Amino acid sequence: MHTIFETDCFILRSVPSGEANKVFELFTKEFGLLRATAQGVRHLKSKLRYTLTDFALVRVSLVRGKEYWRITTALKIDDAMTAIPDRASREVLVRIAALLRRLLQGEESHPELFVLMLTVFEILKVASTEQRMAIEEVAVLRVLTLLGYVQDDPMLRELAQGQEFSVAVLEQATLLRKQMVTEINRALRASSL
Repeated sequence: MHTIFETDCFILRSVPSGEANKVFELFTKEFGLLRATAQGVRHLKSKLRYTLTDFALVRVSLVRGKEYWRITTALKIDDAMTAIPDRASREVLVRIAALLRRLLQGEESHPELFVLMLTVFEILKVASTEQRMAIEEVAVLRVLTLLGYVQDDPMLRELAQGQEFSVAVLEQATLLRKQMVTEINRALRASSL
């Protein structure tokens, strides 16, 4: 008897596997980054085909397998490709997903990071063109801070450790852009990844 785990997750990426399967990289609150497979999901008749799409927020049921987790059921909560109307804003989410895939190693719970991703997902739905760059930079700074790569800088502390993306925060990010980008680049070099 296998234990079934239910969790909300972001689908960060999927890769075809075999004739009709896919391997998914999922970011969950409880397990962090994990790889899961869905059998037959590439068949036209598959019930999961349109639910398990890249950059969607889904609730999945998972069973632990030998090599990968296995997705048994899924329910789409939201989808970046339809919920975020602006292509450039969707690309921000794609870049943040790529950063998570690059920095996260194995299954380790990161609840604050998951909440950050939810917040970024929601704010990008309504972000203006002017706000988009500041949102991305603040999100990247916060990801790096939560993973321990950012040094404590009193000037950037509020941006790095905050939770919200208010207009005031985004205005502050615009004013401190040079310092923020310098710290982001330093942290990425320090990660050696």
